Amino acid sequence: MEIQGNLYLSKIVNGIWYYYLSSLPSEDTYQPSDRFFGLSPTGLARGGSFEDYEGHNFWDTEMWIFPTILLLYPHYGQKLLQYRLETAFVAAELAKITGNKGYRFPWESAYTGGEVTQPCCPEVAEFEQHVTGCISFAARQYMAVTRDEEWLKHGGCSIVANIAEFWASRAVINYTTGLYDIENVMGPDEDHSNITNSVFTNIVAGYSLYLAQYVSCLCKDYFIAKQPDRWADIAWSLALPYDPVLDYHPQFSGYKRGDTIKQADVVLMGYPLQYPMNASTRANDLSYYERVTRASGPAMTWSMHAIGHLRLEDNHKAALLFNNSYEAYVREPFKIWSEYRRPHVGAVNFLTGMGGFLQALVFGYGGVSVHLDKMMITKPQLPPEATSFKIKGIKYLGADLTLDIGVEGSSLSVTSLDDTWPLIMFNGKYNITLVPGLSVILSGSGPFTIRSLPWKDCKLPADIIGQNYLRPIGS
Repeated sequence: MEIQGNLYLSKIVNGIWYYYLSSLPSEDTYQPSDRFFGLSPTGLARGGSFEDYEGHNFWDTEMWIFPTILLLYPHYGQKLLQYRLETAFVAAELAKITGNKGYRFPWESAYTGGEVTQPCCPEVAEFEQHVTGCISFAARQYMAVTRDEEWLKHGGCSIVANIAEFWASRAVINYTTGLYDIENVMGPDEDHSNITNSVFTNIVAGYSLYLAQYVSCLCKDYFIAKQPDRWADIAWSLALPYDPVLDYHPQFSGYKRGDTIKQADVVLMGYPLQYPMNASTRANDLSYYERVTRASGPAMTWSMHAIGHLRLEDNHKAALLFNNSYEAYVREPFKIWSEYRRPHVGAVNFLTGMGGFLQALVFGYGGVSVHLDKMMITKPQLPPEATSFKIKGIKYLGADLTLDIGVEGSSLSVTSLDDTWPLIMFNGKYNITLVPGLSVILSGSGPFTIRSLPWKDCKLPADIIGQNYLRPIGS
């Protein structure tokens, strides 16, 4: 990722990739027979410190750190998912002892894959079950970017199906509403525990259920799923809190308006979950939750707000929040990240905050979004004060692409392609067959859509949760 015109921003980006790649297995010396244990919020180097999360894995790995690594280094994305595959037997046991089916992954895990949350914090271990849905969401992204059939055969089908079984066993029909509730959970906002129908939790649960139905078709030659349509039926009927008068999403059933929250929660619906909603609803969610988020929250909250405002074309507001996402969290001289704003410190070196920041650059300013059937580039633009922004080596279905954003406009160039997945791009006017050496000018704001051949003859998941389908769905 190359940035010109804003040297400070460029140095931060280079520093992040140094810290990320230094935390991943060396391609020269890593032994394939050795196990890799993923990325914790602060890496393994500070694993002895309670304040620095002791080298444990959380949802941070899949939701914050994984997306940009996957897009540029998909083989590392596979290694991050492999940790979850290799500890799935522990997740199966955790589900069993808590009275559920399928796989329930622990809130914190490490070498054994078992729950290692400290005695200080029993509530997060008990209630913050959305980590299991986040792992399925990472699997969805990995499938979208790679269509890795071997991964499906060697554990991918099973992990997706068993995560769906967990959520199916957690959803309970509410005979008053006719919808399924998920009770006794905690969303990303850790200031509210033991709640019902967390918006974020219900969406990642619903996505998990829908994905399993889709994967049951992809895997039908070598994996037999039990009643896959039942999973989709539950997802369709999950409750999703929405206030039609104020046109916003309460964070959970019974949320009291005005209550402060720790960090980004509902706003994650827009990105990274990319849940469809009216532009007015998204704007109201962003505006309201910005006001009630406590100042001591972590950096990545403001990265997600920045992406939301970029998608709504409020570039001035997006720039303010983007700057807020890193300026007070980066420490000189080596561009080390802390979890809390100066002068406070918190966890160091905070890979999670770096992840949110990179997502704001790639999926916000770069306008990239990945879906099961396509990759899109929408409204690509320059980060604050930059004169050029280039993302080199985007990997999509085996292709190697470069997105070049400049003052005068943007282009996408092709370095190489995988013959298995020929790509066609809609450039705003025409469909263009991509070939190595081609550079496509991106005129206007898009969306510029890249597609390939269908992946088998499998119907894409509906991905609509609860009664949300009763109201119009816009941008």
